[in-house]
Amino acid sequence: NPVGRVPTLLLDVGTALTETLPILLHLDRLHDRPRLVPLENAVRMAAYGRAAGLMDGIAVWNRELRRPESERSPGVIALEGVRANRVADACEAEAASGRLSQGFDAAWLALACALGYCEKRHQVWRWRDGRPALSAWLDAAATRPSFQATTPPESGI
Repeated sequence: NPVGRVPTLLLDVGTALTETLPILLHLDRLHDRPRLVPLENAVRMAAYGRAAGLMDGIAVWNRELRRPESERSPGVIALEGVRANRVADACEAEAASGRLSQGFDAAWLALACALGYCEKRHQVWRWRDGRPALSAWLDAAATRPSFQATTPPESGI
């Protein structure tokens, strides 16, 4: 695709949809089951926004760590670490109170993917430390066969 990023969904008509949200909204139009992006549910949309923001920050942090050490920005690394911890702390509170969704929607998927990615590809962030409820939530999410089949390899960062 012209953007050169994942995800991309190539439609039968030859159009390439890029970026997660447009793809999810398109997929929601193809069925009458519960929506992946529940537009009518502000709580779930907020949860999706947190998870998507977490993924964006992890991508920036990870990219910065892949640069030669002399070219890294300590300020960017620190900012993304603080941001990631804020999101994880909010999710820990939700998980501990039982409010973190076990249902399958975009928010669930984004958070599970972000945390699962960090387990293998962004190990400098020890997100599980001090977050037992969130850790248990991901452990339950990771039992899904689709989650197990798409676990990324370790990268060493």
